[in-house]
Amino acid sequence: MGMSGIEIGIASNLKQLIRDMEHFVADQLPFATVDALTQSARKAKDRVRKSLNKRFELRSKYSVNGITIQRAEKRDWPNAAAYVGVDKKRAYLADHEQGKVRKPKGSSVMAIPTRAINRTSSGRIRKAQRAGALRAAGKTYRPEGKDVVLRKAKGRGAARNLKVMYALSPQVKIKGGRLRLEETVRKHATRILPAQFKRSMREAVRSRRSNTDRLTTSQARTLLARARGRR
Repeated sequence: MGMSGIEIGIASNLKQLIRDMEHFVADQLPFATVDALTQSARKAKDRVRKSLNKRFELRSKYSVNGITIQRAEKRDWPNAAAYVGVDKKRAYLADHEQGKVRKPKGSSVMAIPTRAINRTSSGRIRKAQRAGALRAAGKTYRPEGKDVVLRKAKGRGAARNLKVMYALSPQVKIKGGRLRLEETVRKHATRILPAQFKRSMREAVRSRRSNTDRLTTSQARTLLARARGRR
């Protein structure tokens, strides 16, 4: 899974837990460890997703769904780790964790949309409402010496019906720490992991015993069939 350069690893020193659970089957440790790390990452991911609505004004689930996990792999045991991060397509979310200064590409200023812009139900700006399209259609103008783009109004009372469609700025500084991804993941993963490991270990042992029982039954039936054949 590709992530956008920001990912928080969930790992733990499980030696103490392992020592406390020596009565469990040792060969199930890799499965239990990987499962516990992955389940803890999923729960931490859900916490981060839930918190986004409190920290941002979201018009759809697009940004929320950008918080993803990379599951732990058994082949990496005993150094397995699960990750909670931001999908590449939502790289803008990482800016709210790390902080960033955004600068325009191919222009001297950035057009920052205001609430006056009509958006789709998913929160996106329609092509016809984008700054370039509005300027090209002659529907906006920029007052001299002002860093705003106003919508042109026609008819009676036009001067009073002007609305600021975009604010213009040579750059936009995004403050880091607002996403609080690392803080949330570490807080909840640390709390969840020990209990989750015990649950995963119990499930691994139960599955192991179940498979062993089925194997023994199958072998018994084979032996019985052979014995009957000798009569």
